[in-house]
Amino acid sequence: MCAGGVAMKNKFRSIGYRIFFLYVLLSIVNVSFIVTIIYENQIDLISRNTGLETEKQVAGLVASLKKFGLEMKKGDLFDLRDGGNAAKQMVKLIEPHVRDYLVFNEKGDVLLSSGGQIKPPKSYIEDGLRSMTTMTFAGKEYYLRIDEAREMMYFYIPLPDFSVSNPILLVSKGLGGMTESLKNLYSQAVYVIVVILFFHGVFAALLFRYIVHPINLLDRGSRRLMSGDFGARISLERDDEFGSLAETFNRMAESIHNNVRELAGEVEASEESRRRTERSVTMDQSTGLFNSYYLSERLREEIKRTRKRKSGTAFLLVEVDDSGYVDKIYGAQTGNILLMEIAKTITRACADTDTIARVEGVKFAVLSPESSLDNARTLAENIRRAVEERKTVTADGELSITVSIGIVYADAALLDTAADINDIFGRAESAVGLARQQGGNRTETSR
Repeated sequence: MCAGGVAMKNKFRSIGYRIFFLYVLLSIVNVSFIVTIIYENQIDLISRNTGLETEKQVAGLVASLKKFGLEMKKGDLFDLRDGGNAAKQMVKLIEPHVRDYLVFNEKGDVLLSSGGQIKPPKSYIEDGLRSMTTMTFAGKEYYLRIDEAREMMYFYIPLPDFSVSNPILLVSKGLGGMTESLKNLYSQAVYVIVVILFFHGVFAALLFRYIVHPINLLDRGSRRLMSGDFGARISLERDDEFGSLAETFNRMAESIHNNVRELAGEVEASEESRRRTERSVTMDQSTGLFNSYYLSERLREEIKRTRKRKSGTAFLLVEVDDSGYVDKIYGAQTGNILLMEIAKTITRACADTDTIARVEGVKFAVLSPESSLDNARTLAENIRRAVEERKTVTADGELSITVSIGIVYADAALLDTAADINDIFGRAESAVGLARQQGGNRTETSR
């Protein structure tokens, strides 16, 4: 799985995402519940109110028509088609209740009309006959048909009191009022949804600030501390449980940081102690050069390497001439100063790859790996001349000393006869002794 997929999977597992998902789900449920209640109750209420209002008007109209029909019977009035006073009186009764009406007979002939504004449906004759049947058998005073396509309600009212042509009164009522009420309801529903979502957004922001954000801060701080950032701290000034948790985390991080610093100090002290121990084992404290123990180990390594590679290694033993005379005349302190100056002079004359050591007393050694006999002789002569030419300033004045140097070139041929490093040391001692027998301040090569 790629890094992006892992990060997305971890994001979905976070508590912040789960709270957000549950909160969105809760918001949807709340909005759906409220909107459902509004629509179920209000739409039904609007429909009933519209129907009741219309039926109330129709009921008033029916009552007036009944009263008018009784008066007609008492007065033996004439046919409506004659256009007499009865027709005019009927118009006066209908118009206060409805604006659009039509009076027709069972054949579909129009007897009275409100002026052509009413458009009867195609099934108005069948609906008119159905209203007469309903009145005869069910006792209902009118028959209602709702045309949703036209958004109209049609009331068919039989007029049995008019003996001529079985007239039927058709009254239409538009649903525009209900449509307007529904539009208002929709607007109110949208307003309610916006208000609900607004408060849900406010609550979500508060939830994020007071719950999710502190959790994220604690999570990031813990991850930083886990990755080795011991300076990780959480800035959360709160008086609640999260504030207390952040303060506890900071104290814990500070304690860990202090412990790590102390441990690091102890490790450094231990490392320094180890280095001092190594120096005491491998270094000469008076001159700062390697000691004979380290030189012996290096010489063993070079002998093994020389035998393997069939190359050569030069070993130089340097001994101060008349060292006992200096200590006797000038004292041990001046002798030590001279030893330190000799060590510096030898170091400057050698290469970085050479190993320089103080063997014992006034004896020094130089191990020059991967060298030749000529290079070894040149190096020995450079050391001898540099020591001779150096003037050392002491409390007793300027002093100069000389050295005798024995050279052993350990190549494959020599190593076939040399048993170990003691043999090489012995050869070098013999060469130094030969040089001192000849007056000192010279170099000799072991044969």
